[in-house]
Amino acid sequence: MLKSSVMKAKNPPRTNASSSNPTPNSETAEQERHFVSVSGKPFYVPAMTVVNFCETYDLGENIRNRLEDEEFRTAGSILEVSEATLYDAGFKGGQIAEIKKALKELLNASN
Repeated sequence: MLKSSVMKAKNPPRTNASSSNPTPNSETAEQERHFVSVSGKPFYVPAMTVVNFCETYDLGENIRNRLEDEEFRTAGSILEVSEATLYDAGFKGGQIAEIKKALKELLNASN
């Protein structure tokens, strides 16, 4: 899993690809700000519930139920735990692979 730290921010500034000046974020949803240690690049992850995350990325009811049982509230919170923690929670290898794939898609879509 990606190692990161989280800083909650309301509507963090985004930068345009054509400009280095930050522009206001037009979205009204609160976002979680993740600094991924692999590249050091900040990732802005939309606040998304586990239910919405699982529906959006077609993760299925078993994965959603287990994430909820483990009291994950947002998709961003999954970034905070290791694969070993997910295994310990009872996830199978294929389920962890699906979660990782969905998290990568979420991060790519958010940046």
